Formats: sequence, structure tokens, C-alpha cells
Amino acid sequence: RGLLAQGRDTQGVLARDSDITKELRVGMAVFALEMVGDEKDTVLLTAGSDETVTLYDPVSWETVGELKGHRDWVHAVAACKERGIFCTASEDKTVRVWDAKTRKCVKKLTGHKTACHSIAFGKDQLIVGCNSNIYVWDTNTWDMTHRLTNHTQVLRAMTGGKHMSRRLSMEHGSAILEHRLPTSLFGHKVGGIALQGRFMLTAVDDGAVWVWDMATMEVERKLIADTRPGVWVRPLQLLACYDQKRKKNRMKLVSGWADGAVRVFDMRTWELEHTLFAHNGPVLSLDASDGRLLSTGSDMSVLEWDTSTWTVDRVLRGHRGAVCAV
Repeated sequence: RGLLAQGRDTQGVLARDSDITKELRVGMAVFALEMVGDEKDTVLLTAGSDETVTLYDPVSWETVGELKGHRDWVHAVAACKERGIFCTASEDKTVRVWDAKTRKCVKKLTGHKTACHSIAFGKDQLIVGCNSNIYVWDTNTWDMTHRLTNHTQVLRAMTGGKHMSRRLSMEHGSAILEHRLPTSLFGHKVGGIALQGRFMLTAVDDGAVWVWDMATMEVERKLIADTRPGVWVRPLQLLACYDQKRKKNRMKLVSGWADGAVRVFDMRTWELEHTLFAHNGPVLSLDASDGRLLSTGSDMSVLEWDTSTWTVDRVLRGHRGAVCAV
């Protein structure tokens, strides 16, 4: 009910539902939120810079437990209701698997060479995004099946529906800037992951969304915006939008960028359809649950979007620092 957003500088979580506002003083920088459980037993998980995952009752907002085990910041939390588990990804290079009912750690995934920044569940798979690598785990056996870092095929880079080569020029005013497309994840952070059908989409801080074919584990293309080199993309969110012309829903990929823009790509044509500037700073998180799109940024705001017109419906303020997730 309502929406939740956490901030880095406020060291708290704001819960809003119409006229109700609740601030949870958690005493740390909060990087991730996740609701876990069923209708009878649901808890809010918050993870951040104190190495623990804190559990809250979403009705009373009282602390009901803490999960310990990580030895560094916890960057991400993802739940799989079908399996009754959730996972946490940490700076300590590990991912921990927890039982949603007992709140016990049932598996510790190691072997990541760098910090784990993002995680997502697929069909019988757990995807972990790290610095320089993407790891794929089999959730039946908990074996690592793939470590993705390089690709060998010629890429098709797209911006606004135009195909480009690995070297492309983009005009900014009177300046022509060269943008190189790296063929390796080495030295780059994977900050966001989204899964749709046979595609895995990863937000990489080289300024592109990499589109992977999950059958071949090869990069099929990159989605590039008309930005200066160095403008990273981080949060990704899939959203079904009603197409008035075709009278049916079309899947969109919504992405948040460091230049303050929310960019929307069509997942059938891969064309960039909308570039929406509303945040005065990097867009740090997106959420498309309950039929609405929410975005948060370093400008301390939470924006609610009307996806039929792609305009801002509401601006929610209250944090006194960057809002890291929603």
C-alpha cells in the first residue's frame, strides 16, 4: 500500500499513502528495499551500508528482525515468490540466499571476482551484476553456469532507431564527440538488470543498455542515447503500455540516466521513443508496480508519471538527500 522510498543522506525510509507519511530512522545509508512474504506474513527489507538487512512490519513499522552475514555494504535485494526465497548482493563479493519464511540463510554464493551490485531472478536462473562481469546461477542446483564479460560478434548499436557501427559520432551543439563501444565489460559496472522473454537487459556504466540473447549468452545489440560519453545508465524497468493505435499493450524498457533523463525504448523495435527530463540530477531508481511509473533521483525527489502522456503527475518530497530506490 502506498509507496516506499529510501534516501542516502537522510538515513531513513519514507512511506507515503495519500496523507500518511512515516519516516523510519534506520541509522545508515539505505540502498535497497523489497517486500517479502505472502498475504499473511509480509515484511519490508531494507539493506544498506551497515552490512545488515533490517526487517520491518509494514503495518506497525516496527523492527521485527535483522539478517546478518555480509561483511560489507549490501547493494541489492531480490525476491522469488515461487521459490519462497530472496537474495542479497553485497560489496563483499557474495550473494546470500535466504528462506522467506524462516529468514535463515540457506546458501552463500561465492566466486564473484568483484563487488555484487545488482541481482534479478529469471526462469530457473539468478543473474548477478558485478564490476566487469555478469554471473548466471542455476537456481535448482546453485551452480554457476556462465560468467559473461566479453563478446565477439559485431554489435548493432541503436539510437533513435538508427543503426551505427562500433565507432559513432554524436553532435552536441557545435561539437562532434566520438563514442567508442567497448567489447568487454572489463572496468565497467553493471548497475541494473531486467529480464523479458529471451532477452536479458543490463545497464552498464559505459553509457549503454546491453541486450543479451539468453539462449546464446551473446550480446545482440546495444541501446544508446544521444548523450555525451561518460553519462551512465543504471536503473532499468519493464512496463506494459497500452497502444491506442494497435489496441493492445506494448512492452517498454524504461531507463534512468546520469544526465537526469528517463528514456523509454520500445522492446519490439528497440527504438528510443521518449527522452523525459524532469530530475535535476542522476536518476537513481525506477519502479513500475501497480500500473504506475515512479522515478527517484539525486535531487531528493520522487516523481510519479502518467504513462499515457509521459508527463509528471506528482512530485513527492521529504528526503533531505539523494533518493536511492523506490
